[in-house]
Amino acid sequence: MRLVTFTAADGASRVGALDGADRVVDLAHALADLLGPAEAGGAQPFIPPDMIALLRRGDAGMDDARRALCHSRETGAGALAVDAVRLRSPLPRPTSIRDFMLVEEHVLGSFSEVPAAWYDIPVYWKGNPDAVFGPDDPIRWPVYTTKLDFELELAAVIGRPARAVGVDEAQSY
Repeated sequence: MRLVTFTAADGASRVGALDGADRVVDLAHALADLLGPAEAGGAQPFIPPDMIALLRRGDAGMDDARRALCHSRETGAGALAVDAVRLRSPLPRPTSIRDFMLVEEHVLGSFSEVPAAWYDIPVYWKGNPDAVFGPDDPIRWPVYTTKLDFELELAAVIGRPARAVGVDEAQSY
């Protein structure tokens, strides 16, 4: 499932899923259609309008998202044409950004030689969570430079809270 954050025609930010190349599913709408009127008593599954809030729901949130996507595939509920929405960054404002220096050639571009400690401890710096852009967002050219450094960046979302996790346990997170 490819989760997305998107803005629809009404300007509201929503959590969805890409379904093929031409369709985005509004997961909250699809789940509401599946569940029908809320039953009295008991917590109802839900899809929050914010991706971080969905991720914080953990397995229950992902299960609800999968149920909503399956329901939409069967009924069309919540389906929108991808060109009718504005895709944003999946996490428009992450809680943390860590940029790791993992490629030896990149290290050599910053240092005259690779420090021995680099092979033992990954070097990283904190990024600016306010400097995240989606696929259709304009990126303003800073006035203080004549050259931009374009790089491929990859994000990893850790599935549950973690601290000092050993290598043998890492995959389960």
